[in-house]
Amino acid sequence: SADFFEGQTFDALELAQARIVGKEFFRCAFTSCKLADARLERCSFERCTFDDCDMTQVKMPHTGLHGVNLTRSKLAGANLSGVNENVEVTFTECLMRFVVAADLNLREAVFTDCELREASFTSCSFVDADFVRCDLGSATFDRCELGGADFSTSTNVFLDPRRNTTKGAFVAVETAVLLAHASGFAVAGYDAAPKRKKAR
Repeated sequence: SADFFEGQTFDALELAQARIVGKEFFRCAFTSCKLADARLERCSFERCTFDDCDMTQVKMPHTGLHGVNLTRSKLAGANLSGVNENVEVTFTECLMRFVVAADLNLREAVFTDCELREASFTSCSFVDADFVRCDLGSATFDRCELGGADFSTSTNVFLDPRRNTTKGAFVAVETAVLLAHASGFAVAGYDAAPKRKKAR
């Protein structure tokens, strides 16, 4: 039917600002497609790939993402809130600046070489997720589950343990120092040693 697509390749589709409702895609490939400001509503993408697609400010309410790989795609300002539970997705070399996500399960998601500057994540699960060589400058995590997540190769990471569940999150020394500074600690090798009064 026109609502179910299997094994198809979609190349250079022009769907900017389109509203796509109730479509199912299985093992489909999207290449160089224009989906900026599109609304993908109650759709299902299973074992699909998106390569070099413009998905700027896309919205995906009640849409399923299972075994989806996004590569070299623009998701700046995308709103991923409302995506269905049990997301299985990887992002590689994606521009994800200003991405917004709330109440989203991204357990075991993989982000590789992505720019996530100023992204905003609220009440999301990143348990056992991997952030590989990503830039998270000014990205915010609020009430997120970060246990077992690996941020150790990423830069500009700041995770507030008072606002998130961080036990077991793996971070680089740079991040550990930022956290120490935020708590008022001075760190040997990074800060000047305190001056001591000389004994008389």
